[in-house]
Amino acid sequence: MVRLLCLVGLLSLAACVAAEQPAVWAAEDCEKVSGASGYFLYEAGQELEKGVALTQADDPVAAEDAFESARYLSDLAVNFARNYETYCQS
Repeated sequence: MVRLLCLVGLLSLAACVAAEQPAVWAAEDCEKVSGASGYFLYEAGQELEKGVALTQADDPVAAEDAFESARYLSDLAVNFARNYETYCQS
């Protein structure tokens, strides 16, 4: 029981210390990461619109390719946003 309490205490302390760390990356790098996230999100939207248009034009193969590209680009946007959140916000 004592070991369990010690473990819980250490984990709580580690969480508090980790939460208080300042931003790790330089502001200039953070702006680039934020901009990249926005860029990929915009491009994902463009591909999504393209997929919808291709679906309406009855071209399901090309539409699926566009939707797959949109998924890929939105994943990139999320990854950049997570990096920004992790390394740039203090």
